[in-house]
Amino acid sequence: MAEPRHTGDYVRVQTNIDRKKYGKRIVPMKVLQLGLGRTGTESTSTALQLLGIHECYHGWDPIFANPRDMEMWSEALEAKFDGKGKPYGREEFDKLLGHCQAVSDIPAILFSKELIEAYPDAKVILTHRNFDTWFKSCSESLDVALAHPINFGVMQPLVTLFKRYDRWTRPTLLKTWRILFKGNFQANARQVWNEHYELVRSLVPPERLLEYNVKDGWDPLVQFLEVPHPGVEFPHGNTTDAALKRAESDLAQTFMYCMKRAFGMCFGTWLVYILIRRWVVVKSMGSGQSLRKMLANFLIRA
Repeated sequence: MAEPRHTGDYVRVQTNIDRKKYGKRIVPMKVLQLGLGRTGTESTSTALQLLGIHECYHGWDPIFANPRDMEMWSEALEAKFDGKGKPYGREEFDKLLGHCQAVSDIPAILFSKELIEAYPDAKVILTHRNFDTWFKSCSESLDVALAHPINFGVMQPLVTLFKRYDRWTRPTLLKTWRILFKGNFQANARQVWNEHYELVRSLVPPERLLEYNVKDGWDPLVQFLEVPHPGVEFPHGNTTDAALKRAESDLAQTFMYCMKRAFGMCFGTWLVYILIRRWVVVKSMGSGQSLRKMLANFLIRA
């Protein structure tokens, strides 16, 4: 049985499922949670699961739970924004999200229109918060973590070299962030905020749409979804500090993995060199040839 992976305060059993090959719709899609990241999306996802919506696909899932999902998200981004390949629709989303009854956060919100069209019976929750506090939270967490030079100047070349399972994660997340905020979060955040929320409102009839702030707790959710009150405290998580600690923990784990692989390669190369040298010494002693000549002959044959 796979061991849970601890990344900061985030704990998940990590899988490596090829959803493009094996994914299919096994539960109905019930909720599209299409608010921008850092608007209480994780708290709302946890709340939905406590209300019986299983499972809720959040932006952390393709990072920590099943990193191979980023292959499909990358393909979807290329199709929509680069004109490469078939645009994603119901068929593709059923493969990628077929095990989920709800979806939220990036990269999914870049496909809000496509998801609304693919799942016309799903209810839509539009999480929001005060713009200024949201802007500060993003500036101190996502915008910093995604653009960190260590991520792309050091870690990305190493995870690509070693074919690590999460080699699609960093470039796909950075591309998502750049597309969403038109290359500059600081300059375009308010415009993107307004445009995104207006787009979702324009696509969803009022009876299927809930505009929601996690400060409002359970009541709006249970009324909108027509489910019983769970009788537990409303969950709150993924604070700015928690998000940064997750990013730092992931970076540290990735660094240690790469260092172990690099050490293994160096040790393996050294060991092969020692074995070849010893073999040449033994052969030269038996044949009477000099070590230099034996080594030269070996290299020529190789």
